[in-house]
Amino acid sequence: MVFFRRKLSNGANLIGDVRDSPAFSISTGVPYGSRNDPLGKSGLAHFLEHVLFKGRTDPEKINLAKSIEDFGGSLNANTFTEITSVNCTVPREKIDLAIYATTALLNKPHLTKKEFETEREVIYGEIGMYHDDLREYVTEELTQACLYDGLLSRSILGSERDLRSISSQDLIDFWKMTYCPANYAISAVGNFDLDELESKLEERIRSIDCGDFIKRPVPRARIIPANKDHREYRGGLDRAHIGFAVHSPPQGSRLQKTNRLLEAYLTEGFSSYLFEKIREEHGKSYVVEGEVLKSKSHGWTVIYLAPEQKNVNRIFKIIEGGFRAAASMDRKEFEKIKEKAVWEIKCEEERVEESSEEMLYEESLGRGAEQHFKRIDKYTEIRLEDFRSLAKLQGVSKIAILPK
Repeated sequence: MVFFRRKLSNGANLIGDVRDSPAFSISTGVPYGSRNDPLGKSGLAHFLEHVLFKGRTDPEKINLAKSIEDFGGSLNANTFTEITSVNCTVPREKIDLAIYATTALLNKPHLTKKEFETEREVIYGEIGMYHDDLREYVTEELTQACLYDGLLSRSILGSERDLRSISSQDLIDFWKMTYCPANYAISAVGNFDLDELESKLEERIRSIDCGDFIKRPVPRARIIPANKDHREYRGGLDRAHIGFAVHSPPQGSRLQKTNRLLEAYLTEGFSSYLFEKIREEHGKSYVVEGEVLKSKSHGWTVIYLAPEQKNVNRIFKIIEGGFRAAASMDRKEFEKIKEKAVWEIKCEEERVEESSEEMLYEESLGRGAEQHFKRIDKYTEIRLEDFRSLAKLQGVSKIAILPK
């Protein structure tokens, strides 16, 4: 793997690595997401991400998704709290198609009134789907519990009320502010000629309507850490759906990798502490999942389970016991979980799509894509005393969705 960094003439940062791989992956992103939605217009960044796939004016008018998927590739766009990104992964023989796709999606959206209203209805459906997907609902409720009244706590999808207030001009204005080339980070991973890639990107971006060239500062999110214990009842459920969340270090913190190791110890794999205790020993929940959520300003770790209602309080006590076990872990076990984490990173680095997206994420958050190649060192440097300290519970949020 050979890391590179170049600055395109329009101000965009081109980063990535050249490696021997049959696949090529390219990701393009801007450091704007749901936290940048104006007050009263939550969901604007996500709405804009949706319409990037609609109303394109590029002359070929090809069906991008079909053209890419016909060759076994993939095309995706995502809105996060602080980043909006597009990724395309294809066989390396189709590099030109991937470049075309990821840059075409940055073109100024041109929608008819019918297309605009149709996409609004699609997002209404997405909001309803997430409300019914209790895994996602629990995570979102815990995010709001941990980040009370902060910009990061707002739903990425927005509220139905705010969505109704968004106009097509709002989308254009937000696009002008965020999708200028000077805000772009472009991450490419695979087997390619770097000079040729740079030349093709320069040519493509010059040929599309992609905003002005003014790099705008990204405002900091207002964070108010909080804790909450919430229960609600729904009809039609057979089991409870519960979540347990703790505050954790932000992206870029010295302790962020330590926290990721803690989450892996508790929830990752059949041999994780909570999987063994809750499912294998007691049969209390089929699913035991953990997730580390983070921003530049704050972090929070979420654990999700789906037990019988009668076991909810017992499950919460077992989770707390898992943190106590981590807080008293001996060095031999600690070194074993570090070794496992390093092996998983080595496996992840073989996948071009994950590498491309991870480098884009680091670059867009202002930490530099080079951090992607320092992950193994970061994990080997984790100290047992820091691991134990993070495991000491100092603020907890809980949510339980219970059968009515």
